[in-house]
Order: sequence, then structure tokens, then C-alpha cells
Amino acid sequence: MKTPLIPLLPLVALIITSAPLGAAAQSPASPPTTADSEVVASDWRPGFGARIGGYGFRAADQAEGLTWFDCRMDGIGLLTTLDMGPHLFAELSVDFYQATEDVITDGHMDRVSLLSFAALGLRLAPDWIVSPFIQLGGGAEWTRLTMLDAAEIQDVYPVAFMGAGAEVDLTETIKIGVGLRFMAMIHPDHAHPTETGGQLDPPHDDGPVQAPSMSFSPAAQGLGWIRASL
Repeated sequence: MKTPLIPLLPLVALIITSAPLGAAAQSPASPPTTADSEVVASDWRPGFGARIGGYGFRAADQAEGLTWFDCRMDGIGLLTTLDMGPHLFAELSVDFYQATEDVITDGHMDRVSLLSFAALGLRLAPDWIVSPFIQLGGGAEWTRLTMLDAAEIQDVYPVAFMGAGAEVDLTETIKIGVGLRFMAMIHPDHAHPTETGGQLDPPHDDGPVQAPSMSFSPAAQGLGWIRASL
């Protein structure tokens, strides 16, 4: 006896509709798209710039008390930076400084220095238009120093500093900034005109010329710069 076809139609329909689902379950997962496998770009940003600055050593003044104007030095420099994310950054720099005219004429001291620094900094609010930061670093100073009635000194000495400042975003790339640093630097032990009634002893020839003794002293430095962040 032949089986009627009409009762078998629901079974045939179930088999037909189930076949694609089974094939899909057995097929391997789709390979990741290019967007899924794309490596996130690094947010490290190099930069470079130029700056001007000045610094002076702390000294006691009879009229004004403690000041930061002993052996005033003015100069210019170049710097490179590397922003390692939004907060941390590194800096390498080289600066040339020389004594101001009043130091040479009134203080009878002539000094030139080449400073090379490496530093790490932390930007406290990188998303602000004015972004403050703190910084810590050090390096080496090559200096040539001549003083009244003293032998010339020319040598390399270590330097350390800590500082703070802020940068302003003129554009996404161009920044201008100002900073203040407190440094430990080598400095000659010497008398100041304010300690001797405004006069220093004239040179004399009654013995061999000696080099001045050198020791580390605190100094304060102000800086201004313009920088391009690539």
C-alpha cells in the first residue's frame, strides 16, 4: 500500500529548513576584518623647539637681603621633546649662556657656559589650553671662568634641577611655554661689591695667581620657549 505524500510534506519542509542551520553551525568562524586586526597607533609625539633664558645664583645683599642675581647669566638654547602619552614627557636640551655686562664690569667676573640637560616631566592637565607641568632633570655644564686677580678655570661639572612651568597651545602643533627652575650648579667663592663697600681689590703681582675655589650653590632660572609637537 502506498504512503500518501501529503502527510510527509511537513517532514520534508523541516529537513529543508534545518540544513542551512546545520551547515552554518559546522562552518569555521569568519576571519577577523582589517579593522578588527588593525594595530592601535602609538600616541608618542616627538617635538623640537628653541628657547631663551637667564639665571642667577643666590647671594646675600646688605641692602636687599637674599637675592638671586649673583653672576647673572643670559642665553639661548635648543630642545627636543618626546611626549609619551598625555602626561609623561622627556626632554633633551643644549643651552649657551654668558655673563651679563654688569657682572663683567662691576663684578669683575667673565663666564661662559654650555649646558646639556636630560629631564623627565609630568603634565598635570594635558587637555587644558594652558597645561601646567613639573620637571626633574640634570646633566653637565662646561664652563670657562675668569675673575679679578685669579687664574682662569675651564672644566666640566654636574648640574641638577627641579622646575615647573606651563605651555599654551597656539595650534595643535605649535606651543609656547614659560618655566622656572631651581638648580644646583658650581660657582666660585668670591666677595661681592656690596660686601666691600662697592669696591673690589685691584689685581696685584705679589704672588702666584691662584684659581678660585669652586663649590655648589643654588641658582634660579627663568625660561621661555616655542615648540613644535609633531
